[in-house]
Amino acid sequence: MSGRKNVTEPTLLASSIDLSADYTSLAQNIKFLDNVGIILNFTGTPTGSFLVEFRTKDSPWSDSSLVIPASGVADVHNVNLNQVPYEQYRVRYVRVGGTGSLDIITMSKMV
Repeated sequence: MSGRKNVTEPTLLASSIDLSADYTSLAQNIKFLDNVGIILNFTGTPTGSFLVEFRTKDSPWSDSSLVIPASGVADVHNVNLNQVPYEQYRVRYVRVGGTGSLDIITMSKMV
């Protein structure tokens, strides 16, 4: 008898998001999942920071120590979060300057 593993298929969480302003993604439920992969694919010249925030139940959102910079050039960042002890996460962009476009792809797995 083999066990069953929960896995989410790669999902486009956000598409063509305008980075000329701050942005906050929809919350993603990871209650029964342990590992999260996030791809931040941005174009243009955005300057600012991407943050991953977490919460459990209806608690306030809290920032992780993970800050991904956008330094004025197009880039792709792969974010790997292992053994996440929260129920939900979201991605937030805090703009300083520049413009661009953002796609976020996400996938999660149970160990």
